[in-house]
Amino acid sequence: MFNNISWGSYCFALFITIIIYYFFVIIAFYRHELSNYFEDFNKKFTSSGSPDFSPVESMEDPHESAFDIKNEFKTVQDILADLSEIIRQASERQYPKAELIQALRVKLNSYQKIFSNEQKTQVEATIIKDCNRYCSMHLEGEDRKVLWLD
Repeated sequence: MFNNISWGSYCFALFITIIIYYFFVIIAFYRHELSNYFEDFNKKFTSSGSPDFSPVESMEDPHESAFDIKNEFKTVQDILADLSEIIRQASERQYPKAELIQALRVKLNSYQKIFSNEQKTQVEATIIKDCNRYCSMHLEGEDRKVLWLD
């Protein structure tokens, strides 16, 4: 029975089967992303029917610019609340000091460019206070310097 099927026919059938499989997987798992993509694609067309191409927008990643906008509009108090939550969770999960510093550093690196020196002092004071309150860890001067490294 299998002698009548050529390798070319087998590969073609396998190729078609894989395409159909991935089509259904994409529809099932990425439905919302596809609808957002097609909505954005339709919005690019103006009322005259010609596409609205702008070279600057096509070079930027839309997710990255949205992330920057969220960071800029987030208040310092919101960021301090996020840092307190990280410290509280680290205390509950009994993270070692190095892992807590790394988690704080990752969070602070995304906001570093919007902090002034006064705000950095306020952030450090809040971190020290929360570390003492939740996990009884004391951050020395070197630990605080590591938080602000890129």
